[in-house]
Amino acid sequence: MATGVFRYLLFTPLNPEELSLLKDLTTAEICKVWEATSKYIRRQLLEKRAVDIGIGSFAVVPTRAAAGPDGALEVDTPVFQLNQHVQTFYKLKDSKTKIPSQIFEHPLNFEEIAETIYFRTPIVEQCIHETLLFLAEALRGKKEVDFLFRRLGILSLRGRQVTMNFFDDCALELDATGNMLPALLGDSEMMNMIAFRGKNKFTRRSVDGCIVLPRLGLENSKTSQETTSVKPQRELQPWGGGARRVSVYDPVMLARRRVSKAVKAEQQHKEEEKKKQRVRFRFLPQLEQMYMEELRQPKPPAQPGPSARAQQASKMAARSVRAQIEERRLQVLMASKRKEVEAEIQGQRRESTQRQSVERSQNPFHRLLEGDPRPSYVLRREYNQKLVEQHQNTAPGTSNCAQGLSGRTSHRCTLPPLQQESCQQRRRGAPFQR
Repeated sequence: MATGVFRYLLFTPLNPEELSLLKDLTTAEICKVWEATSKYIRRQLLEKRAVDIGIGSFAVVPTRAAAGPDGALEVDTPVFQLNQHVQTFYKLKDSKTKIPSQIFEHPLNFEEIAETIYFRTPIVEQCIHETLLFLAEALRGKKEVDFLFRRLGILSLRGRQVTMNFFDDCALELDATGNMLPALLGDSEMMNMIAFRGKNKFTRRSVDGCIVLPRLGLENSKTSQETTSVKPQRELQPWGGGARRVSVYDPVMLARRRVSKAVKAEQQHKEEEKKKQRVRFRFLPQLEQMYMEELRQPKPPAQPGPSARAQQASKMAARSVRAQIEERRLQVLMASKRKEVEAEIQGQRRESTQRQSVERSQNPFHRLLEGDPRPSYVLRREYNQKLVEQHQNTAPGTSNCAQGLSGRTSHRCTLPPLQQESCQQRRRGAPFQR
């Protein structure tokens, strides 16, 4: 273990040429490698195994929390302990909780990590190594660092103190005693190891900013949220325009992935076919049983069927009955339809009558604008009576019309008009109809 740790003890500033793979990989690929590494560490911690990542180790150790009715609760606490050589070389403070020496620390299994993301194993190993070298350079320069382990926690460097804050769901899952929740609620010291909403309890004090790993970004200050990339960039090449010449994915693993997908799809297809068959033949045993019971029962003697003439007569009677039924249905339908049409016509007539009555009530001169609706013989009879009455009232031998015409003055006839007919027209010999 010491041989691997000495690689991260930097006496001089880190040469960018030692980060050749980080230049070729994208930020998304680097984060993908460390996400798979964090998942691997969490699986090992669930099995109560300690994991050495190079500069330190993760483990689950039994501790006692000042909580509960008795004032002491046994809980399984996840911890991270920095390597002793790294801690002494960079003059960092000791952590309060330490991993017992009898616990064996397993190194990272790069092959298992690479299989989950279908990367080549050397790519995963070198990516982890160069990222830890970048962290060692930050330790040497006394810079603030936040190293995010997805679904695990945040490793923070503030001054000379290195602290690992775990997420609450991770701490609750790694505890096998079931006392983690009351311990967190009752003991404030236990609550200090929890990272809330992706942040730790240490405030950033550096003016130069904080390095965020594994994104290889630099958050400028406490007030500004802008992030500047500190990832080493590859140099432009005349033949490729800066394109990398590193193959990240393992072709063998990709082939296995395609085969596993094909096998899984075939198994899923077979399961669907089995489900369809089960649904299709779900009632088959019951039908077979009923059929067997019918076969076992004795058949009744065959009765002579009706003759052809009787069958034809019955068919004719049935047809006539059906024809009568259809005719009755048609009659009922026509009667109901006729009632609907009559009701609709009566409703329209009532609406028209009401509308005309409203219009006449609003216009008092409607009789002047409209003709008299009475018959012509009634109008002639009434007109004749008015003529007789007026003739009786005037002097004998003269009339208003004759007097007006003889004087050659402006004439105004006092006789009532008859069917829009003037007195001059009547004197010219207009036909009189009774």
